Amino acid sequence: MLKQKLDSLMKLLNEKGADELILMSPPNMGYLLDYGDGVLTIINRDGVTTVVPVLDYYRAREMLQDSDVKVLGYASYAINAPEDIEMISRESLLNIIIGNGNKVIAIDESRNWLISEIKSKAPNAAVIDVSNELTDMRSVKTQEEIELMRRAAKITLDSIMDVLEEGLSGRRERDVAASMYRHMIERGSNGVAFEPIIGSGGNGAKPHHTYSDKMIQSTEAVVMDVGARYKLYCADITRTMLPGESDKSAMDVYGAVKDAHDQAIKAIKPGVKASDIDAVARKVLEEYGLSKYFMHSLGHGVGIEVHERPFISPSSGDVLRENQVVTIEPGVYIRDRIGVRIEDMVLVTSTGAIVISK
Repeated sequence: MLKQKLDSLMKLLNEKGADELILMSPPNMGYLLDYGDGVLTIINRDGVTTVVPVLDYYRAREMLQDSDVKVLGYASYAINAPEDIEMISRESLLNIIIGNGNKVIAIDESRNWLISEIKSKAPNAAVIDVSNELTDMRSVKTQEEIELMRRAAKITLDSIMDVLEEGLSGRRERDVAASMYRHMIERGSNGVAFEPIIGSGGNGAKPHHTYSDKMIQSTEAVVMDVGARYKLYCADITRTMLPGESDKSAMDVYGAVKDAHDQAIKAIKPGVKASDIDAVARKVLEEYGLSKYFMHSLGHGVGIEVHERPFISPSSGDVLRENQVVTIEPGVYIRDRIGVRIEDMVLVTSTGAIVISK
């Protein structure tokens, strides 16, 4: 996977006429190396060098041992490191990046300490921001990335089932959130993609509620928005649980949201405007008289970051492309009464879409 991504980055360098690319964003470093905890990574025609905190040197070497990536240790202060750690100082690092002072240097963050250092020490160097190009590149997933996201989704769904088997009613929202976290870790996740949302009753009508000391009642709907992280890749899935004795109005809201969810997924295919997919879901909810209760965008891309391109909203300028993974998450939020959100991860295929979070 490294070679395929490196080839794409080298192509970007050539297109921009740049001598090297400096990655400082953890998601971008993680995208290339499957290791995102470095200080920075230098990509040029001589290869790849990643500079990592000295205390993480051995872990980085272990994670990158099957690649041709050179690993250097770094500390912002003088330190006596073991002899087998290849250290680099701040000054030496800047000398490597700047070279003869006439380079064209591509960088993935427009505001950071490195740009000011380059401009002060090498006024003839050109610095170009390629963060948008990298974000766009990351939006189209390789087959290996898709499989990692399938695994993250399976861990998440299995953990939801674990929690449901334990039961929801009579437990605090925070206890359910803690159980969800524990089950995902036990099932192999590398942490969570975001803080779990467990919203019962009126709390479910707050889209960005997390969890509280509120006790879940057996008569309440419960919104569960959770996601595991597996080898840097995120899952993002929402399920709404309705009690068996739910009244007709709650069932009607759920049915409307499910219809909007299903119709939006059916409209997905390469070349379709993301804003048009959003419009499909809104039109369905409008037909049910519920569109005024849908207060957020329909979805977003997901990958190393839980929110990334493409963005599926009324104002989005993105166009869907094959092998992007997006969320579809319509919701209805009626204050103090009920919240319903259904969210799935969807792979854009050559002809349509496949839900990878079933």
